Amino acid sequence: MGMPSLSIKDKNRIPFFFLVNLLGGPSMNARLNLSLREKHGLVYGVDANYAPYLETGSFAIFYATERKNLKKSQRIVLKEIENLKNRPLGSLQLQKAKNQIKGQMALSEENKSAIMLMMAKSQLDLNKIPDLTSVFKKIDGITSKQIQELAKMYLPVDEMSTLTYLPA
Repeated sequence: MGMPSLSIKDKNRIPFFFLVNLLGGPSMNARLNLSLREKHGLVYGVDANYAPYLETGSFAIFYATERKNLKKSQRIVLKEIENLKNRPLGSLQLQKAKNQIKGQMALSEENKSAIMLMMAKSQLDLNKIPDLTSVFKKIDGITSKQIQELAKMYLPVDEMSTLTYLPA
C-alpha cells in the first residue's frame, strides 16, 4: 500500500519521517507491528517506509500474510492510520517515540556505508549535509498536534494504491 509523498526539500520531511517510523518503523513497538503481528498474529513482519526524492517522495507499507487474512490485515492497517489522524499522541508516548527514533539514528551512524550514501545524497539534493544534532533538534520540536495534522494531510487512505501478490 502506498502513494506519492513529500520531497526531500519539504519542510515537513523530518516530522513525516517521524510519523512513518511511529506507524511502521523498524522497532518492535511500531504501531503496525504491535497490531498486525503481536495482537492479531497476521504477519511475521511489517514495514512502513518513506523515501524522499528531489521532486517527490514515496510512502509505502509492506507486509505479507496468508490470503485468508488479507482483507483483515488491510482493515487493520487503515485503522492504525486513522487512529493517528483521530487520536493525538500522549506526551509520554510522544517522548518515547522521539527517544527511539533518535536512538535508531545514532545507531545507524555506525554503518559507514549508509552514512556515506546519506551524506552524498544530502550534498547532491540539498547542497549541505545536516549534522545529527540539528536533526535531533527538529525531532525534539515535533508536537503531537503536528503528527496528527501530517497524518490527516499526507495519509489519505482513499488515495492510496494497493498492490497484492497472490500465489498462482
